[in-house]
Amino acid sequence: MNKRSAEQTRKRIAAAALKVFCEKGYRPATIRKIAERAETSVGGVYLYFRNKEMLYREVISEQAGIFQKQMGPLREQSPYGALRSYILYNLDFALNKKELVSLHLKDYDLKFMNSFRRSFFNSQKVLVEEILKTGVERGTFTIKDCEHTALLILFAIRGAITSHVTHGAEDVHRLCDSICNLLCANEDREAARG
Repeated sequence: MNKRSAEQTRKRIAAAALKVFCEKGYRPATIRKIAERAETSVGGVYLYFRNKEMLYREVISEQAGIFQKQMGPLREQSPYGALRSYILYNLDFALNKKELVSLHLKDYDLKFMNSFRRSFFNSQKVLVEEILKTGVERGTFTIKDCEHTALLILFAIRGAITSHVTHGAEDVHRLCDSICNLLCANEDREAARG
């Protein structure tokens, strides 16, 4: 098997695993079911992944990487624009990947994922804090505690996503604008949007 073919097989297995994990959750998913979905043998899966836990970690890490890659350009935007883009991207990502969000909710108690979740959450908190601090320095945002405000924003996003997954559609643009407008000085709202 050549290197390209091996990489394609690995990707096919990971894509199949994502689908199976999203449909069933971590615990009920089996390597056999993943192998069937990937159209390979159980042994074929084990050639690339030591066990189900390793496969799950890789699949979730890959999705987190896709998400984080989209965050890079935010640092080039105005603070208001960056915060608005960040919130909208979070909401859009979750709405377009409802199965992945459901998986996250179903499998939140997986201990082997705790450090990954903490690390991912902290990286997002740092990014939002940076946006807020820049906004405060430029006079765009009128807040005193960027760290706790970043946490509140992240919790608001989580709540909106959970609500959407469990109860149905919310107007994500209105929600996003409401969060951003809470942080802006009244006289600076229109200027901040630009």
